[in-house]
Amino acid sequence: MLFQPKLFHLHRSCIYYTARGKSSKMNSISPPEAVKGMKEWRPELFNKKVQLPCLRVKSEHVSSLKAPLKNFVFKMPNLSNVQPAEMSENATDVGGDKLIILSPQTVKSFSDLSTVKEHLDKISVKDENFCLKDFTLTSDNWNPNDKLKHILPDGEDVSGFSRIGHIIHLNLKDYTEPYKNVIGHVLMELPGIKTVVAKTSNIDNTYRNFELEVLAGEKDFEVTVKENGNTFSFDFSKVYWNPRLSTEHERIVKMLKSDSILFDACAGVGPFAIPAARKCRVFANDLNPESYKWLQYNAKKNKIREDRINCCNLDARDFIKQVFLQEFLAMYKEENSQDRDIHITMNLPALAVTLIDVFQGLLWNDREKISGNEFPLPILHVYTFSKAEDPHKDVLQRVEEYLGITLDTVHLKEIAFVRSVAPNKDMYRASVKIPAEVLLRDLSKRKLAENSIDEKNKKLKE
Repeated sequence: MLFQPKLFHLHRSCIYYTARGKSSKMNSISPPEAVKGMKEWRPELFNKKVQLPCLRVKSEHVSSLKAPLKNFVFKMPNLSNVQPAEMSENATDVGGDKLIILSPQTVKSFSDLSTVKEHLDKISVKDENFCLKDFTLTSDNWNPNDKLKHILPDGEDVSGFSRIGHIIHLNLKDYTEPYKNVIGHVLMELPGIKTVVAKTSNIDNTYRNFELEVLAGEKDFEVTVKENGNTFSFDFSKVYWNPRLSTEHERIVKMLKSDSILFDACAGVGPFAIPAARKCRVFANDLNPESYKWLQYNAKKNKIREDRINCCNLDARDFIKQVFLQEFLAMYKEENSQDRDIHITMNLPALAVTLIDVFQGLLWNDREKISGNEFPLPILHVYTFSKAEDPHKDVLQRVEEYLGITLDTVHLKEIAFVRSVAPNKDMYRASVKIPAEVLLRDLSKRKLAENSIDEKNKKLKE
C-alpha cells in the first residue's frame, strides 16, 4: 500500500527523541486528555474518534498521486493512509475506489489542494471526490514517544535510558517513579524489546552491578550485544555494561600497536580487552567472578587466540602487584625493552583513582634487577568522575595525589572528556606515563592521600 509509514524507522526515531526529551513530529493529533497522569497502563484511554479529510479515487490512479500528494497525506503509526472506499447504495463499481487520507493540518477543504490541481484534473478528481470520514484511533496509533509525552507531567520526559540487547535499562527520576509501570509497558512496544528494567540502587558494591526491578516483560537478563565489530554476551543483572562507552573503547584500542601490550585491570566482560587482543597481547582482569566467566566466554566467542589474551579473577591492586609486575620484569630482560609500548586501563570511575597508589614503589623490591631508569614507562589510562567547576584541574589534582607526584608535561599525556553522566557530573580519562620516580619510590616513603581511602571512595560515589 502506498504512503504507509515505515513503523520500524519511526520506532527507532522514538528511541532517539525520547532519550533527549524532544517531541516526535510524525503525527499531529494528540491523544485524549484522559491519558495525562496515567499511573497504571490502560491502553483503552487512548481511544479517540477523529474526522479526517479524504480523497476518493480509482485504485489505478493511486500510484500516480504518490508524488503530488506526498506533503498532504496523513502519516500515523498503524493507520494506512490508503484504504478501500465504502460503497454507496447507488455505486456500481464494486471495490474499485480507494480513499487517500489527508492531513487535517494541511487540508481543510478541496481548495487546499490547489497546488496539485493539475494532477487531479488529469484523472478527473474534483470537489465531489473530497469528503470527511470518521476514524477511531487507539493506543497503537501513537508511537511510544508521543504516548509518554502526553502521559507524563508537562515538560518532563524519560531520559537516560539505554538499550542492551533485548533489554531497556532506565534510570528513573523521582518524578517518573509513580509512572514506572506505564513507562515499562510503553517502552515494550519498541522492536525487539522483551524486558524493561530500572536500577534500584547506585553502583556501590564490590562487583559494580546493581539491583534491577523489572518494570515490564520477561525476567530474562542474559543478552548478546555487538560493539565495534565484536560480540559480547553476559548477564546484565550480574555484570557492568554501558553502551555509551563504545567510542571510548574504540579510542583506546586505536592507540595500541601490534607490539603493544595491554593490562586491563577492570576488564568487565571485555569491551577493551577483546578488540585489543585482535591487535596485541592482552592481560585482562576483573574481580567479579561473573565478569570473569563472561570475559572468558567472549574471548572464545570472538575467536581470540589463546596466546593473545590471559584472563584473571583478582582484585585490581593484586593484578597490578602480581600479574603486571611479573610480566613487566620479564619484559625488562628483553632486548630494547625500554621501547616497549605498555598500556594499563583502569575503568572503574567511582574508585579507580584511589587504586593507582599501588604504583608507588611497585618496583622498589626489585630495584636491584633494574639498572638505572632504562626501562619502559607504562601509560596508565585511569577513569574518574568530576563535578568540579574546573574538571581538568580536579582530575589532575586527584591523580597526582594518589601517585604522590606533580606531573610534568612529559608524563601527563592528556585529560580527556569521555561523557556526561548526569547534570554537573562528567566522566574523564587521565592518560599518564607513570614516572620512574613513582615506580621506584622507597616503600617506606610512600605518599598517602590526604584523606583516607574510605572517605575518598564515599566522596567519589556521591
